[in-house]
Amino acid sequence: MYPDAPDVLNAVATGPEVRYKHPLENVPPDILLAVGPCTTNLLFPWMAFIPGASYDTGLAIANTSTDPYGTIPQQGTCTMNFYPTDDLTLSSGPVAKASVAITTPVIPSGGTYATSLSNLAAINGADFTGYMIAVCKFQYGHGFGYITSTYGQPSALAQGFVALIIPDPVVNLGRLPSDSTYGVFQSGEGLAQ
Repeated sequence: MYPDAPDVLNAVATGPEVRYKHPLENVPPDILLAVGPCTTNLLFPWMAFIPGASYDTGLAIANTSTDPYGTIPQQGTCTMNFYPTDDLTLSSGPVAKASVAITTPVIPSGGTYATSLSNLAAINGADFTGYMIAVCKFQYGHGFGYITSTYGQPSALAQGFVALIIPDPVVNLGRLPSDSTYGVFQSGEGLAQ
């Protein structure tokens, strides 16, 4: 098209330089778009399985991508990452033990996975107290936990809680949710919890 223009398509490192070279262009360039996996990260802040004290924790993870809003239904597994400690309180300082990862079966859109720590062989071999982060391979996951104890009958203990949703650090470009550099104000589901 332009007979005197250099052959840009076949240029090599020693060949002619492209004409556009702006002195104020950032090197490395700014991130304009980050594409991350469609996941939901759920934090179950405290769970317990102590057979000697009759403590157990039930949990449910719901895939709510079937809704009246036209959301595309999704399905996938969740990897439940359990982080146990060997102490119930901070009196002597908890010491972290090896984490345990368990993958759920595929949770279909509109479905729920429910179990308790006493039903998980990788957990129920010893006392467990700690927290769990479930990384679900679908959006719009929500969780619920329920701690029970029948120790000292007839007074039983029961406490339910909603799992917190952790914003995906890939989507947030590795920044804190309150960082507005890239317009990432309160991004991620449920940050107002």
